[in-house]
Formats: sequence, C-alpha cells, structure tokens
Amino acid sequence: MSAEAIEVLSQGDWPLLKTLVLSCNSVGACGMEHFSHGRWPALATLELSRVGMRTTMMQHLLHATLACLSSLDLSDNITANYVCWAELVKGDWPNLTHLDLSDNCINIGFAGQIKTAKRPLLGSLNLHTALSQHSATAQRGALQGMAQCNWHHLQTLRLASCSLSPESMQKICQAQWPDLRELDLAANSMSGDAIRYLAGSAWSQLEELDLNWCDINVTAVPLFCSGTMATSKNTGFKWQ
Repeated sequence: MSAEAIEVLSQGDWPLLKTLVLSCNSVGACGMEHFSHGRWPALATLELSRVGMRTTMMQHLLHATLACLSSLDLSDNITANYVCWAELVKGDWPNLTHLDLSDNCINIGFAGQIKTAKRPLLGSLNLHTALSQHSATAQRGALQGMAQCNWHHLQTLRLASCSLSPESMQKICQAQWPDLRELDLAANSMSGDAIRYLAGSAWSQLEELDLNWCDINVTAVPLFCSGTMATSKNTGFKWQ
C-alpha cells in the first residue's frame, strides 16, 4: 500500500473501525503523516509490523489522535534506531494494554526509559529477541529499569530468545507485578542461579512458564520446589 493509498484511506469516515492492519506495507513517512491526520475515534488495535518504521514515521504516529488505542504491534521493524524507540516512550496512550516489540533490536536506552512511559493498564508486553544483541551489563541495566515499572496489570511478558544472563534474571525477578500470569523465557540458557532467582520471585499468580530450549539441568528442577512458585496453585511448566 502506497502513501497515496493511505491518504485516501485516512480521508474516509470510519466511526466504528476498531482494528486496522497496515503490516508489510511500504507506509513511509508520508503515509504515516496522512494516517496521523485521519479520524479514528474507535480504533483500538493497530498493527504496523514490518513497515520499515523510522524516526519520522514514529513521530507522525505519536501525533495521531488514538484515544481508544489498546493494542499496538510494532514487531519486526529492524530499521528503527535509538531515536525512533526513544520517541515511542513519549506516546500518550493511557489505555494501551498490549505492546508487541518482538523481533526488533530494542536499544538499551529505550528499555531503561520505558518506566517513564504512562502505561498504567499495560497487560501484555512482547520483547521476543528484542534484547538479545546487547552486552550483559547493558542488558542488566535495561531489565532493572523495566523491573521498576508500576505495571500492576501486567499479565503476560515474553522475553524468549533474549540471551538473558543470570544477572539479568536477578533484576527482572525483583519486579513487583502481582498479576503476572504468563512468562515466556524460551530459548534462554538458564543456569542454576537463574532458576534460583526465578523460583524466588514474588509472582505467586503465575500460571504458565515457558522454559523450552533453556538447557535446564535436572539438578536445577528441585529449585522450583523451594521457591514462591511452589505455592502457586496453577503454575504450568514447559521445558524441553
């Protein structure tokens, strides 16, 4: 879809439109500018995966009036740089409950700044592979910043294939997210220390824990039995 097509789309009257998927289109800066001028009074779900997101496009997105936006998919936009993700933090979407940033290279600065964003209702965050290309020190600082976020409604967190170190696990397991139900840590190498931190987390409401392809040693399994998760009523484990 070209910028011209998005201009025509944005000029339309869509009072009841709740979902708009623009993924895998060459939207470009002009296209996003046209989108920002559109009237989207009921738009709740916006998918912009693989659109070649860049800083100017993100800035136009932030200027759009999206009062009802609850789900935003920005996955697989590897063209986005540090400035682009820093702009995302500024987004004023108080009703946002789902944010998908998977398959991106999220800079550490953004991950650390995300705690300043106004996301009181955030319930699902997907960072699959997004933190995998950073040093252990930088990654640890980013996850520490995330752990300080007051996401009291967070229920789903996906950190699969993020090359998490034991120190990073220690930081993220300090988070106070009382409603966390689903945690995806698949394809991260989990040492005994990482498992110990995980077992000692305060996520007593956790129902699903994905540890597929984590190279878990059989000696680490008993660590779960002595931690908080041992008292959780419905925790389901996945590992391979």
